[in-house]
Amino acid sequence: MAITREQFIDNLTKSGLLSAGELATLQANVPAGKRVFAFGTIVGEAYTSREILVSFQAALNRTLRNIVLTPLIKEYQANRALEFHFPPQEIRKLRVAQTAMHNLDVWSISEFRILFAGKELAREPSWLLRASPNPWDVQSAFDNSPVTRWSAAEPIHPGMLVEVDLAQPRKVDEVRLECSRDQYQVRLKLEAMDGHGQWVQIGGEPSDGEAKPLAGLRNAATAELKRASVDYLLVDEVDYGATDFRDRTAEWGLRLMDDKGGVKLYRVE
Repeated sequence: MAITREQFIDNLTKSGLLSAGELATLQANVPAGKRVFAFGTIVGEAYTSREILVSFQAALNRTLRNIVLTPLIKEYQANRALEFHFPPQEIRKLRVAQTAMHNLDVWSISEFRILFAGKELAREPSWLLRASPNPWDVQSAFDNSPVTRWSAAEPIHPGMLVEVDLAQPRKVDEVRLECSRDQYQVRLKLEAMDGHGQWVQIGGEPSDGEAKPLAGLRNAATAELKRASVDYLLVDEVDYGATDFRDRTAEWGLRLMDDKGGVKLYRVE
């Protein structure tokens, strides 16, 4: 008699031919077709119909890994404020350019804020955003999330930039970049487009200070998992942060679903 894929997998699991930890936990608690984020490779992954996002196997997975680790690693957090100040002027297009060369540092921006008289300009759908390289993630520098960031995704070199077209001239006197501190060799300049269509530097060297303290990072991180349609988090006891997930489950916005062989499955609430 024919059996379904699910019955076949369940039989293998019960027989002990598949992992009694990770795979059994997935099969018993995760509905078919649901996404699960995992830090490490899952034994017998090919035998499950659940979609496993392993942290190092794809660009999205690596981004999610960095988001989940941000509450745990201070240097990932946007606790640095680089501020460019200049006389008030009407500006439509401006950009921040990276000018240094280094084979290890990677440039990133958590939030790109444009201000006048101490008040941030409200971000509008009409704004056009551009970044080079990695243009696909530029929105992450304009989303007001404390755990996401645009990253160049490659070692720094001159010519990298993040550009904003405000759709119409707006009075501006400050640009504030909220960044993480894991980018020691990055050097930045601010440029605005003048009336002749030429880019001119404004603001001089940015001041380098502390950003306001960030709160609620754990819950913000799991909210980003949910936004990426990830409903479950699989954590091995040897994974970085395993103790924090265990001891501060409620702060993460998680619910423990199962614990087998040192592997815990959490549902993103």
